[in-house]
Amino acid sequence: MDRSNFSRYVIAAITITFLLGVFIYRQYERSQKFELIGVVEGFYGNPWTHDERLDMIRFMGDVGMNAYFYAPKDDPFHRQNWRDPYTGDHLNRFQELVRVSEEADVTLWYAISPGLSIEYSSEEDYQALKAKLLDMVNLGVFNIALFLDDVPEYLQHESDKAQFSNLAEAHVALINRLNDDLNAIGAELIVCPTTYTDAWGDREYVRILGEGVPEEIKLFWTGRDVAIGTITKEDALFWGEKMSRKPLIWDNFPVNDFETWRPIIGPIVGRDPALSQTTTGIVANPMDAPYLSMIPLYTVAEFARRPFSYDPRRSWQDALTHLAGEEASRVLRPLALLYADYGWTDNVFTSLYTPGKPLNINSISEALDLFDEVIAELRDEKFNDNEYIQNILPELAPFAVSTRERFNELRASRFYRTDPEGFLVFQSSMEEIITQQQPVQFDGNLNEWSATEFRSLIPSVEGEAARVQAAFRYHDEPLFVGIRIQTDTLFAPNMTGWSGGDQILMVMDQTPNRPGTWVEPTDLLLIVRPPKEDEPAFRAGSFYLTPFSQRGISDITMRTISSFFDHFVQEPHPSLSPIVDGIEVAQRRTRNGYETEIAIPVGGKSEVNVALSINDAVQRGDGVRNVNFMLGQRPYIGNPNTYVPVVLR
Repeated sequence: MDRSNFSRYVIAAITITFLLGVFIYRQYERSQKFELIGVVEGFYGNPWTHDERLDMIRFMGDVGMNAYFYAPKDDPFHRQNWRDPYTGDHLNRFQELVRVSEEADVTLWYAISPGLSIEYSSEEDYQALKAKLLDMVNLGVFNIALFLDDVPEYLQHESDKAQFSNLAEAHVALINRLNDDLNAIGAELIVCPTTYTDAWGDREYVRILGEGVPEEIKLFWTGRDVAIGTITKEDALFWGEKMSRKPLIWDNFPVNDFETWRPIIGPIVGRDPALSQTTTGIVANPMDAPYLSMIPLYTVAEFARRPFSYDPRRSWQDALTHLAGEEASRVLRPLALLYADYGWTDNVFTSLYTPGKPLNINSISEALDLFDEVIAELRDEKFNDNEYIQNILPELAPFAVSTRERFNELRASRFYRTDPEGFLVFQSSMEEIITQQQPVQFDGNLNEWSATEFRSLIPSVEGEAARVQAAFRYHDEPLFVGIRIQTDTLFAPNMTGWSGGDQILMVMDQTPNRPGTWVEPTDLLLIVRPPKEDEPAFRAGSFYLTPFSQRGISDITMRTISSFFDHFVQEPHPSLSPIVDGIEVAQRRTRNGYETEIAIPVGGKSEVNVALSINDAVQRGDGVRNVNFMLGQRPYIGNPNTYVPVVLR
């Protein structure tokens, strides 16, 4: 064999080996990718417009995502008014969603969320649910999702309590019947359970549900918390064993409905590549800003398609270039970096929205100036034909305006001061309250309290009368709190839990001047119901919060945290025993509401920090309107930095 032929054989062999290697590697990559790669429009807030939804589905097809779930929490026909059928233009829009999804090679899932009001034992309710879903099937939507998340964790109706032992049994019956009916017409079902995270909820519910429904029905799960920085293979195996199947990840990234003051546009990180083998897929929950969401969603698609070779930094840069083009992405990148973080981390503006965190005036001023400069450059006429830039400008601009307004508001606030190092420091939610040293005839009758002792609490609804008042006294050991509430109705839902309805919520900070921004187990929580027979007047406890819930309580304007009670309140911390053992509550109904006296031993302290929140739940038509009243000016009842100092003299 001459040398030239030998060289050609060698080159051919190398080429074949290389191509074979590429083929084998691509086959390996395909075997490692996630089975289902999707987006769930499942956030709280304004749903996307129809055109935005169509653009999202086209984008998903472009980047290799294969499942879109229609589930906007604030579409009334999805959740609140789930029994009502879609008609007219609604149906026409769904028809177009079907067509565009087919063109993009994306499976359209229609989700319905009846758990707020459904009567599981009611044939009428089941037929209403089935009819609603058959309308979707008739339009060509053969993929149905039943969402039972963020609903009461107990049976609400007497008829259900008579038929089922618990919520899990009711859900098993509903899911199995619905699955049989859908399978009979060639449709598929996916379910989001009521307990969908390790952070809280009934583990027995998960076991009963997992054992009771067919294994082919995928069940959603968010990880060890609702929104979390890391999800591991071990996490998925642990939860999969409980639910008797591989979980389907509902990834609360890049959703920002729990921190609406900022967009979240960094790359996805902290997800174990091996999740592609221990779950049935990954579905990302985005923001109500669809075009900004495309930046992190691009990286979700990259990770899910090639989990073991995914590079977050490179993927994020590719996302900007893919969406905005080379020149515009260069301009956009510095602004995008301001928000290239996560709901579980701080960014430069976090301190504006979390009282108690150091607020660096210079850093925030520089970041706001950068924001304005980038927005101005993106508005240059050279980008007029850049469709992506024109779509994100209306999404970005409100953040620039609201963040600067917030900064200016705090700089002018009497509750903040500038320290010598140039930091803006939060002082208090209001001036301290000086108590009167005076005994109390403890009977729930506030007539002995003088009118000058009372102060009106601040209502959450603009124009609402200041019809809730509170006063404080101190005598010997106890701190006395007198509360007078004017209300035309008393609404206490038929429940086993403590969230919702008329109630008084009091939090007492037991570790003042600490660095944290959320309530801790050593802080006293006290919830008091209006006077009613056969119901405990009050419950004392301690919060044992997950990292996500800690941030939520401290970062969100929150007038009441009673909705967290059933998830996170446990028995009082041992250090609170002397206080809890001495708590007394006396109440009485009045002609136009009720009065409450609370006695709390404070152990000889000279000052305590208190949050006081009163909820008045009023039945209006088919729903309940909640009006909340707070003692302090800053409505962050879960953040001790905003509590009111009560001086005991």
